[in-house]
Amino acid sequence: MKITCRQHRWPQDAGFSILEMLVALSLLAILATMLFTGLRTGRLALERAGSPESELEVALTQSRLHGLLSQIHPAKTSNAPDANDVFVGDAGAVRFVSSYTAQSQISGLYECRLFLSSPSNRNGQRRLVLTQRLRRPNNASAPVLQTQTTLLEGVAGMRIRYFGQPDRMQSATWFSSWRKPDHLPQAIEIALSFEPQSRRSWHTMIVHLRLSD
Repeated sequence: MKITCRQHRWPQDAGFSILEMLVALSLLAILATMLFTGLRTGRLALERAGSPESELEVALTQSRLHGLLSQIHPAKTSNAPDANDVFVGDAGAVRFVSSYTAQSQISGLYECRLFLSSPSNRNGQRRLVLTQRLRRPNNASAPVLQTQTTLLEGVAGMRIRYFGQPDRMQSATWFSSWRKPDHLPQAIEIALSFEPQSRRSWHTMIVHLRLSD
């Protein structure tokens, strides 16, 4: 009797090699990353598109501040006993005189103060507040008015800087405070921050003073 033994061979395409498995996993990782990035970008776009009122509020605030700061007047234009102390600023507040008026306001020179209110809740959020007092109306019979307006709510922090040359012995640079009311800075920078979950963004604004002396 003759016994014949045959060696069984598996077909070459019956499974995957280690190299093929690694390539497949790499492709899956790339696709998952692209999908996650696309979903995240879409979510951020929807969040921004879903808060047009918040973005408009920030834009209107920046427009109003730009008008006020660009029309700052030197302290000597104010008829007040404390005229030499009209323009005073630090990192958290600034006081100045401006001729900018909104449509509903009486035209004239206003003493303005921009500052953050005290924290109103546990999150430490504050309000951006603007006070205005009419010091020199263009119409002599106009009443002396004083208003306080909340420009923005839910503000986490504010930083104001001043660019200029306080005295002739110093070179022009940025300062965190300005204590030379008789000599205005050349520019003012205002930066605001909101809570991370807020849908608002503030682009740092730099306003060049038209009447710096």
